[in-house]
Amino acid sequence: MKRIFLLLPLIALAAFAQDGTTLYKQNCASCHDGGMDRAPSREALRAVSAEQVLAAMETGPMISMASRRTAAERRILAEFLTGKSLGTKLETTPRRKRCAPSPARTFPPGPPGSAGA
Repeated sequence: MKRIFLLLPLIALAAFAQDGTTLYKQNCASCHDGGMDRAPSREALRAVSAEQVLAAMETGPMISMASRRTAAERRILAEFLTGKSLGTKLETTPRRKRCAPSPARTFPPGPPGSAGA
């Protein structure tokens, strides 16, 4: 029984690596392994942080390509490409947006000097 518990982290790591490998081959390799001038190689990506790669996919130059992937897939790719873990967990619970109350308005506004203006 103890052997199973020892193997679980290895199985999870293998599944994670496979997902990263598969995602990379299906979505990234054609440019990043293809010698495109604008696409850094996998070796170059290993020199940066997972956060930098994730930021490139979510708000930077890779946004148009990576937007087709889920947030979880982008995180898997960032960690796979860099060989480093992200410092924060994926937040899946929606956050409630708190807005400041707006001043009361009447619509449509009346002509200047009227009560609705």
